[in-house]
Amino acid sequence: MQKLLWFLIFIQFSVSASEIDQILGGMSRGERFYLSEFFKACIREDHFGYTIFFDKPVSASGFFIKCPSREIPAPYLNKLMSHGWKIWKKYEPLFQHPNYIFCEEIEDFFDSDLNRRIKSCHIYLINKNALSHLLQKNNSIFSEHLGQEFSPENLLHKIETTRTLTPHLNDNEALLGIVLGYGIRSSFKFADMHTIGKIPEDHTDWTPIISGQPRGCKINPVIFIGDQNSEEDQSISRHYSSQIDEIWNVYRDKEFLIKVIRQLCATTREDVGRKSLNIFPQ
Repeated sequence: MQKLLWFLIFIQFSVSASEIDQILGGMSRGERFYLSEFFKACIREDHFGYTIFFDKPVSASGFFIKCPSREIPAPYLNKLMSHGWKIWKKYEPLFQHPNYIFCEEIEDFFDSDLNRRIKSCHIYLINKNALSHLLQKNNSIFSEHLGQEFSPENLLHKIETTRTLTPHLNDNEALLGIVLGYGIRSSFKFADMHTIGKIPEDHTDWTPIISGQPRGCKINPVIFIGDQNSEEDQSISRHYSSQIDEIWNVYRDKEFLIKVIRQLCATTREDVGRKSLNIFPQ
C-alpha cells in the first residue's frame, strides 16, 4: 500500500522533459528572456547552481522593490531579478519541483540615513534532501536553539507550508549560516563578529575563505568568513571548488534554461544534490 501511495505521488508531481519544453515553448519571448536572466543571475551571483545541481542546502538572493534608484548598486540587474521572479511565480505551479522550495520574504523598513522607506524581496532556494540531511546530522545544535520540539521533518514542513525560512530559524544568524552551507564553527563565529562589529583580537586567523574558480568563469565562488588554519573550513572550500566546473558548463549551454528547469523538476534522490554532503560534523 505504501509503495502504491508513493507511486501515485510520483505520477502526480512528475513533469516530463517534453512537458517542460511545451510549457517553455508556450511562454512569450519576453517571459523566457526574463526567466532565463533571473536564473542566470541567481546562479552567477548567488550560488543557486550549487543548490540546484549539487548539495548546498540553501542559497539566498533578492532584489529591491522600493528604493531610490541611485542607491541600487545594479539597477538593470535589479530589474531583471524583479521581472524574472514574477515570471517564475506565474509559471511555478506548472513546474512541479517536490525536492526544492522557493521562499519569499518581504522586508519593509525605514532607512534613517536616506530618510526613505526601503522595501526588498529576499529569495531563498532550498534543496530539501540536502537540508534534511544537514538537519539530521546536526539535530542537537538546532534543538538547542529552536527548542526540544524541533525536528527536521517539522522544520521542513513549516518552511514548505509558509514558504518562508528565517522566521523558523528564529532569525538566528548562525543557524542561517549553517543552512547556507558555511559550516558550524564559522557560522557561529561570524554571528559573534557581526554582533560586536569586528573580528576579535584573538581570532586574527579568521579571514574570507574563497572556493576555487576556473579561469574565465563568471560563476561566483562560495565565500564565507572562516579560519584559514581550519581543516573543516578548507574542506568546505574544496567541496564547492569541485562543483563549479559543471555549474559553469550549464551556465554557458545554449539550453541553459531547459537544463535548470529539468533539474528543478527532478524527482529521484539521485538527481537532486548529486554529491553526498559530508562536510558538516555532528
